Amino acid sequence: MKRFFNKNKFYIGAIISIALLYLAVKDIDLDEFLHYFTFENIDILIYVIIVNVLLRIVIALRWNKLLDIFPGNNFVTTFHYTNIGYFANNFLPARLGDIIKSYLLAEKKKYSKTQVLTSAIIERIFDLIGLSVLFIIALLRYDIPENILFGGAIFISILFIVSLIVLLMFKKKDFIDLKLGNISKFKTINFIRNKIRSVFYYLQNYLKLKQLLYLIATTAMIWFLYVFAGFIIIERLSNYLSWDASILSLIFLGVSFILPSTPGNIGVHQFACVLAFGILGMDKTQAVAFSFYYQIPVMVISVILGFISIYFEGFSVKGISRISNEAKSAGLNEIN
Repeated sequence: MKRFFNKNKFYIGAIISIALLYLAVKDIDLDEFLHYFTFENIDILIYVIIVNVLLRIVIALRWNKLLDIFPGNNFVTTFHYTNIGYFANNFLPARLGDIIKSYLLAEKKKYSKTQVLTSAIIERIFDLIGLSVLFIIALLRYDIPENILFGGAIFISILFIVSLIVLLMFKKKDFIDLKLGNISKFKTINFIRNKIRSVFYYLQNYLKLKQLLYLIATTAMIWFLYVFAGFIIIERLSNYLSWDASILSLIFLGVSFILPSTPGNIGVHQFACVLAFGILGMDKTQAVAFSFYYQIPVMVISVILGFISIYFEGFSVKGISRISNEAKSAGLNEIN
């Protein structure tokens, strides 16, 4: 079953995307929808593009701080590989942007793949924390359906449990390393042992209080900009519950990334926004218009900055596509 899913993941994602896009746009008022995209509203795209460029810079700054473990690294390099990762997420199957950017950076700069990938994983952990904070805010403000509430509670509980396990493993790292060392004659065990050792080395030698505060501050800025971009759009379209609709949409969008879909998350994105607006009793047509206004600038930026960064780092789109297939298997298999 797993083999079938992996082999046909793109087609399954395409079916899900088409189905959810149909459900999202079904019964919307087409005339009203087209009215939202008249020339008088075109400046919304400009404002949201500006916010998203700033957002991309802050995201790169956060990852650059995590890459300080490599003295030769610099912000410009980090920014380029951040753009390559977003380009891959929006235009290549499987949404492997984090793996691809980590793999390419480690390959070109001769960094440890494990430690670069660890930095990308820590990025996602902080994003999950940011998403959890938004969910808690939503709990305090909105009447969320029980099934969604239950799913969110499970999500936060898993994040909390995983964090506790990591902290416990970090505290007992010497004991764990000793136990694994006793059975290290097995290739798989030795692989796991070296991976854990590399990750803990990264955490122990890098994540100090000052760095953690920086990561918390940049993560807070990132999620504020995500919400602010949505606020700008909704304020123009309806001038009603702009902050609320933006927050709820982000929560649904964050959770929706677990679903297989087409590159760019088309369809899933629209359906998530319809659900969020529906909870607030807002118009479905506005929700679909909002989703495209939110999504289009991200894709435009990903194309422009992606091509620029791919060129400056000496890659090609065809090469990125080929390497993405290699990264699936090779990106996690370095033992250093």
